[in-house]
Amino acid sequence: MKIIFSILQRVLVREFYRANAGLFFLVIGIGAGFMRSYEHIALAEFFSASPTLMLVPILVWAIYTFNVMKFNRDILKRKENEFIFHITLLPPSQKWIGLIITLFYQLLPAILYGMFLMAFAIKNDFMDTLLMIFASLLLLVFIGSFALSHALHNPNQEKKTGAFAKFLNVSVTKPYPLFFPEWIARREPLMLFGTKIFSSLILLGVTQLYKTDVYDLRLLGLGIVIAFSAQVVLVWELHRFDNFHFPLNRNLPTPFAQRLFYFLCTLIILIIPELGMMIKNFPIEFKSLDIILSVLFALSIPVFFYGVLYIKDRDQEKFMPFVFFFSIIWILLVLFKIPLWLIGSANLVIGLTCLKKFYYSFEYISKAES
Repeated sequence: MKIIFSILQRVLVREFYRANAGLFFLVIGIGAGFMRSYEHIALAEFFSASPTLMLVPILVWAIYTFNVMKFNRDILKRKENEFIFHITLLPPSQKWIGLIITLFYQLLPAILYGMFLMAFAIKNDFMDTLLMIFASLLLLVFIGSFALSHALHNPNQEKKTGAFAKFLNVSVTKPYPLFFPEWIARREPLMLFGTKIFSSLILLGVTQLYKTDVYDLRLLGLGIVIAFSAQVVLVWELHRFDNFHFPLNRNLPTPFAQRLFYFLCTLIILIIPELGMMIKNFPIEFKSLDIILSVLFALSIPVFFYGVLYIKDRDQEKFMPFVFFFSIIWILLVLFKIPLWLIGSANLVIGLTCLKKFYYSFEYISKAES
């Protein structure tokens, strides 16, 4: 039994935290560096005061759980991890204990914050909120365990195309900028919508803070860095789509300016929810020009990462430390009152220069999917 736990923890738990170390350090750095202790307490009391308000952290925990489920599914697809499927031969009680403990450790950050909220719910005698937190965390652990069990018992599921999707494929001719958004929506809907929800909530929360106190544009700049750095998972998938799933595109006689236009159209389509959230809730005390400059800064972040991806072939795990490093650099620049338009312009110049210089000489050698 101990051997089973050890295998699951090494292959799933340890690798999960190693792969997402950059994101965890970014969240810890923001939470510990930019929020004081009494602000954390006030936020916890705010969430625990009402079951409706508790839906916000529960939604974040659900997105986190979906990310864990996706990670586990991807890990099981690797050839070197095929031995894990032998766990299905164990007695059901041992198998389920191992899976539940694995998900418990993977969801530990959410569980610890849930216990923090539960302490304030108990302190203020909010028993309905207390039960809501406990039930939601327990449900997420079981959902993740069932998803992992299903992936172990069904390693090679057949993917079927529905009749309506077949009709659209035959009847509608899609422009190139819609190729990737439709592909990622079908292939990784949880990752796509989870990223959109997370980024939109960050921007919504940041813009709502302007209604409670007086802040300068740096607060919005910090929110933009977090929200649009989170888009790197989509940028990486777009890069892989262009170079692995659709490599023919680079051999077509398409001018580079037209390729760049298609890329920007695709990118704008992907980040429409975030741009809409930011523009709709933009603080009224700033000028219209500030909206344009903020949008420029937001757009520059995914452009920068897409260009950097062409410098050298890296898988997603190796690229995440770069995302963490540059996110911290941007946060520091924003805090030191460097204008957003200047940071955004530098990002665009670097990203587009890398894209222009390395696009045709870049060789994609990352491992194929199992």
